[in-house]
Amino acid sequence: MRRTPLARSSILPRRTPLTRARSRPTPRPKRNPLPPDVHRLVVERDRGRCRRCGDRGVSVHHRIPRGMGGTRWEGIHSPALLVVLCGDGTTGCHGWVESNRAEARLLGWLLSRHLFDLDPQQIPLRWSDRPDRLYLHHDGTTTSDWPTERGDA
Repeated sequence: MRRTPLARSSILPRRTPLTRARSRPTPRPKRNPLPPDVHRLVVERDRGRCRRCGDRGVSVHHRIPRGMGGTRWEGIHSPALLVVLCGDGTTGCHGWVESNRAEARLLGWLLSRHLFDLDPQQIPLRWSDRPDRLYLHHDGTTTSDWPTERGDA
């Protein structure tokens, strides 16, 4: 192989094919994102407070996990399947639900995505330290058995 002489005055380029600029990949859009009007309805229903501890809520939690990247099922955004919790998926009450899935399922904070015949309106949110239960409805209202009247609980 014959070498090509390099002139002393020639400058090597800073960018060669081996050192090309790294670009961030474009994030893929979520499938079936939460509609803004449903988000507003759920936050107003829960008065912007965490339904589990009463602190200021930060995130809307799906009781049926959507999985990585979301889901195509349109019913996933029903107000009966959404609740305001404090924190995100790793902190606060939202983090508790995500890290204690077995207990959260027993208390109604998580529902199985494989039980399509269940009606989420019939499965209440419960607390481990309180006797009251809260039923969420598809129309954005709630029912509590403390007191037992339909409306804001």
